[in-house]
Amino acid sequence: MYEPKLNMMLAIFQVLLVPRGKVEWGVPGKVKDPNTIIYVYCKAGARGVFATLRLLEMGYKNVINVTGGFKAWAKAGFPFYNAHGKNVVVAKGFGKKKD
Repeated sequence: MYEPKLNMMLAIFQVLLVPRGKVEWGVPGKVKDPNTIIYVYCKAGARGVFATLRLLEMGYKNVINVTGGFKAWAKAGFPFYNAHGKNVVVAKGFGKKKD
């Protein structure tokens, strides 16, 4: 969960994008079952912790923060996507996957 400019650039597959400031209104409208497993991420980890805590306070029972945020996810080699398709981490940031 991060701000719209990051959401436009990259996303983890099958993700609901909700900025931290809209968690209280954005998630209940999309995730009705409080037992749904929810993975929370932001760019580097700080906002994800706050969103995770808020979701737990709201009654969601299976909320997991991705430690280190999107940066850690990408650095670990997990897939992510943007308007150009599947991407990888490159020396100066993120780039299109070369086949």
